[in-house]
Amino acid sequence: MQNLSSSQADATAIDRFYDDVVRDLGQRPWLTQATLISVTAGTAVYTPATSVIRILDVYYDNRVLRKATKQELESIDAQWRDLRGSPFAYVSEDETAKDFRIVPNPEVSSKDFIFLFGSPFGLDYPEYAVAIVHTETRIDLPAWLEMPVAFEILRREFIRESDHKDAEFAAACGQLSDLLFLLVI
Repeated sequence: MQNLSSSQADATAIDRFYDDVVRDLGQRPWLTQATLISVTAGTAVYTPATSVIRILDVYYDNRVLRKATKQELESIDAQWRDLRGSPFAYVSEDETAKDFRIVPNPEVSSKDFIFLFGSPFGLDYPEYAVAIVHTETRIDLPAWLEMPVAFEILRREFIRESDHKDAEFAAACGQLSDLLFLLVI
């Protein structure tokens, strides 16, 4: 970043902009991961790891769960939070939190996470477990995202009010960043 900015960029701001850009990338399904979550019978609400940005899919016991709204579930049963059985849907509890609820409440706990064949999402998939596919924050980006992210950070750095503000350079960095993002999609 310092080389691309002729040593004008503020290192503290660059770190903050990097975190912001990676969080923004989490809204796109580029930095994805799958995570297993152990299920406890009678427990419906789960909180994924802090690195999770957006949940893309939820699976229960090798079946994809449909994303439902609270209104849809209330139309099925007004007491949907108290239902017990094999989950068929999930609902996000709160848009600001990453918590999600599987519906209905599972009656069976997950089996132990023992991966004899070394394939937790294949032969070793634990029975009655929840798997989520999600976007995540990362400290190290894949090589194919480094340049578009670098130019997006430079755009943000040179558009802000500072002693080195340069709107033309920021616009050029933004255009280059957009172009590179389009190329890697």
